[in-house]
Amino acid sequence: MTVYKVGRKKLKITLTDSEVISFFGTYRRLTSVSGEARLTVGLILKQSLSEYDTELDGNLLVEIRAKENAGCVITVSPA
Repeated sequence: MTVYKVGRKKLKITLTDSEVISFFGTYRRLTSVSGEARLTVGLILKQSLSEYDTELDGNLLVEIRAKENAGCVITVSPA
């Protein structure tokens, strides 16, 4: 998992293919809107954004782009 800043208040989190499989089991589960997928994304955000608490406080806009066998990119910005 890699976290990097894209803009002043925008971050991207990249997951490799093996990390997606490890965290979610399948790409289908990642792209579902199930409670389990949301919980997993929430835990990933909590872990990876801990050092950006002051920059990204309040409501967040989270966009997930995944391509099977290529991993995914999670973009996070203030809502």
